[in-house]
Amino acid sequence: MERIYAKPTFAYIFLLVLTGLTFWVFTPALDNGFVNYDDTEFVVYNNMIRQINAQTLDQMFGKITINNYKPLTYLSYAVEYYFVGLDPFLYHLDNLIFHLLNILLVFFLVRRISEKPLVPIIAALLFAIHPLRVESVAWVAERKDVLYVFFYLSALIVYLQAQSRRKLWNLSAAGLLFVLAAMSKPQAVSLPAVLLLLDYLKGRNFSDKNLWLEKAPYFAISLVFLFVNAQGEQLNILQSGIDKFSFIDRLFFACFNILAYLGKTIAPVNLSCFYPLPEKINGWLPWYFYLAPLGIAALVYGAYRSRAKVIIFGGLFFGVTIALVLQIIPLSDTLYADRYTYLPSVGLFYLLGTGISAMPQARSAWVKRLFYPALGVLGIGTVVFCWASYERCKVWENSEILWTDAILKNPRAAIPYTQRGIYLAEQRQFAAAMSDFNKTLSLRPDYYQA
Repeated sequence: MERIYAKPTFAYIFLLVLTGLTFWVFTPALDNGFVNYDDTEFVVYNNMIRQINAQTLDQMFGKITINNYKPLTYLSYAVEYYFVGLDPFLYHLDNLIFHLLNILLVFFLVRRISEKPLVPIIAALLFAIHPLRVESVAWVAERKDVLYVFFYLSALIVYLQAQSRRKLWNLSAAGLLFVLAAMSKPQAVSLPAVLLLLDYLKGRNFSDKNLWLEKAPYFAISLVFLFVNAQGEQLNILQSGIDKFSFIDRLFFACFNILAYLGKTIAPVNLSCFYPLPEKINGWLPWYFYLAPLGIAALVYGAYRSRAKVIIFGGLFFGVTIALVLQIIPLSDTLYADRYTYLPSVGLFYLLGTGISAMPQARSAWVKRLFYPALGVLGIGTVVFCWASYERCKVWENSEILWTDAILKNPRAAIPYTQRGIYLAEQRQFAAAMSDFNKTLSLRPDYYQA
């Protein structure tokens, strides 16, 4: 069966079918408008994107705007505004196009690091249609996700080419792509660590000084962008309310968030655009936060005991690429977010693909017999995920639908009521808007906007 997967013709047909399927799954997003969750700040009321000239380019590239340094993201909006103004269709279409390109990059990256032809097929399939992808694709403000991952994955592929060809040009090109990724979203600064993981997977000698010398420019770039974005994040912290939690609290958040991301990857239910920070009772977090480190310890111990490179690589790929958004470094007023899994999920799907493809060669007879049932479960999961993603795209149609969904999922979260109230007030539904603002204040009396 592997002979079929390994044929180039099969790969090209698979990618053609997958991109077509993914385009269909996300078509509801093309009918959506802008929502009052960053879309207004980034696009609708953003004067910086109204023109492309020396002044606006200086604003985009020379300053920290809206708490982060992401000039390429703003430039992409400016190009779209030049052609269509505030017609949301093109903004959504471009997000989807970048997602389709990223599917191809995931396939070719995983194919470079795995000897099993089935692994990149499984990884690209799940990356393409998983419901956790919807937030990054169907939300205009998350252009930064699909854009930075496009440059990030391209950089990894070019870096691997550099290792096989030993050409300085490839390393320089990977460095340039890294800069472009970091100028799209701060989360890209994890790339140097992932390069080391690729070296580990490929069996490079870590005592070789050339290995570290070639990484020095990447780490230097990462430090520069970390410093630049650290200044902008201070305002985020003050506005979010997460500064009320101690560093120890945030360590428990990080452990819990990792388990939450793993859980929602396996069973993507009750997805929401907003997961509120927990309420402390008598100075204590809810009990399940204190059990989370035990779960993390069990995962780490299992990976260590396995001593399998692919398990360590896949797990660390996930951990390294998601580390900056686990709330150890305080970021926002949401505990975790679907969009944060966009790149890290590649490591998990690589692991799953490797596990399934290894079943026919397993020593245990009962593990061998699980191969075809596993493919069956994968097929059923694909159908379910396609349906769930298709329906989830509709939630992002407008602000009222989006925030009503968030309220249904987390009725004690204060901020969704305010955001829905703002939308209702714009629609001149003042009584309903006032009700939402009062509900926010009953839950969070200090929330100034309400």
